Amino acid sequence: MRQICDRCDVLLLFDEIATGLGRLGVWWGADYVGAYPDMLGVGKGMSGGYAPLSAMLQSTHVASTYLGEESCKFDDGHTFNANPLARRS
Repeated sequence: MRQICDRCDVLLLFDEIATGLGRLGVWWGADYVGAYPDMLGVGKGMSGGYAPLSAMLQSTHVASTYLGEESCKFDDGHTFNANPLARRS
């Protein structure tokens, strides 16, 4: 998968919501299969199920395309906005 994406100039994204954070005996499912993505969606195990929490991890070459000299902010929304633990201030 990694070689095909590199050859075609396509980002490789892994959804590690269910497989990440040690659930396969290694830190990430990507480690388990040996194919390293450009972006990695993670969650569930981050908060132990006590609060809705997730993250999108990305490689340096992906982040460098939009960071440039000034850092930019991404505004987002999610389905857990009504949860007082997950709300933004």
